Amino acid sequence: MQRRDELVKLTPAIPKEALRFIARNRQAMLAHLSGNLPRPAEARGHPDPHRLTAEQKVFDAKSLQEALSWLGPAERVHVAGDPRLLERLAELPDS
Repeated sequence: MQRRDELVKLTPAIPKEALRFIARNRQAMLAHLSGNLPRPAEARGHPDPHRLTAEQKVFDAKSLQEALSWLGPAERVHVAGDPRLLERLAELPDS
C-alpha cells in the first residue's frame, strides 16, 4: 500500500473530464473496467483513507458535477478503479 501511495503522488491527476466521459459513456466505462487490475487488499485494521473518502463523497453527491468537484486526485484514482463507484457516478444527474 505504501508503494501504491508513493506512485499515486507521482502520477498526474486524472482530469475531471475523464471521469465525466467514463460516467456518461457506457462503452468507455466497460472498456476502462476491463483493463483494471484487481485492487490490492488493504491491511486488516488499516483501510485506505482515500478510498473511504472517495466512496463517501460519491454516495453523498446529488449530481455528477458535485461529485467531481469534491474528489481530489488520489480519490479520483480510487473511483476510476472501482466498478461500484463508477456505476454510482453514472447514475447521478449532470447537475
